[in-house]
This record gives sequence, structure tokens and C-alpha cells, in this order.
Amino acid sequence: MKKIVILATAFVALASVSYAQDVVVQYNTDISRYCLTNTRVGSRAGNIELGGSNDSHVSYEGTWYYVVRGLNDMFGVIASSDYNRWLIESQYTDIRFLGSFNDYGLFAIKKKGSWGVADHTGKVIIPCQFKDFGSSGEDVTFYPWDGKQFTLRYHDIVNGTFQLP
Repeated sequence: MKKIVILATAFVALASVSYAQDVVVQYNTDISRYCLTNTRVGSRAGNIELGGSNDSHVSYEGTWYYVVRGLNDMFGVIASSDYNRWLIESQYTDIRFLGSFNDYGLFAIKKKGSWGVADHTGKVIIPCQFKDFGSSGEDVTFYPWDGKQFTLRYHDIVNGTFQLP
């Protein structure tokens, strides 16, 4: 029941931020973090906390994506195309823009201590099952818990033309 109340409260907070032209990224000195802020005069909507640095938002194909901390203290993603809903629910302990997000629109997502990959639509492409990951150039290297690392190309992840070992 507690989770339902927390998520419902998060949706109400996001629903308050309803017009893209009224929402800006601003540094909130009270909490020392960047936030999405509703600037509409008379708005009662507060700040929605971004991931913790100015690097918590980036553009892909004309849409801005924001890593935000939900009321449950977990991270999710919202997009400028629809501030009223979670693109990726706030259920992850960490979310990072993977590699050249501007080119591929991929997120590294961490849940229960393991990493996976989601795309810019919020679809989990690679389940959270890896100890760590690293990215360079056009590749991402995954480090499974058994120690046998492997590398995938971003292009193959986006197109679904890869196989996990």
C-alpha cells in the first residue's frame, strides 16, 4: 500500500508540471541540486529533483530526457514530450546516459546491484544482470558476475541484432 501511495503522489507531482513551455531546468540552492521547475505564475508545483548534476538531462531526436529522483528515493526518467508521466518508472538505484546518448538513445539502468540497458522509449532491452559496464567509442562492455566480460556495439543493441552470452 505504501508503494502505491508514493507512486500516486509522484504522478500527482508530475501532473502538476503540465506545460512544457513552463518547465525549465534550474539549480535549486536550497537543496544544492538541479531540478525541473514550473515557472508558470501562480503555479503550486514545486521542483522535481534531477539526478544530482547538470549532466542529468540530454537531448535525443529533439526530445529532452531527464533522470529524476522519485519520492521513493529511486531514479526514473521523464521526457520533455510528456512531463505528465514516467518514461522509465522510478525503480532504479542509478540511471546513466549510455555512451553517446545523442546518437543511440540508450540508458544504463541499475537495479538490485546489477546493470542493464533501456532505450529512449523506456523499454528494457538488456535485463539488469551485470556487475558493471564500461563504454568507449561505439561499444559497451559488460562485466558479468562470473567475470567473463563481453562487448556489444551500440548499433546492434538498438537494432536488436545481438546475443547475450
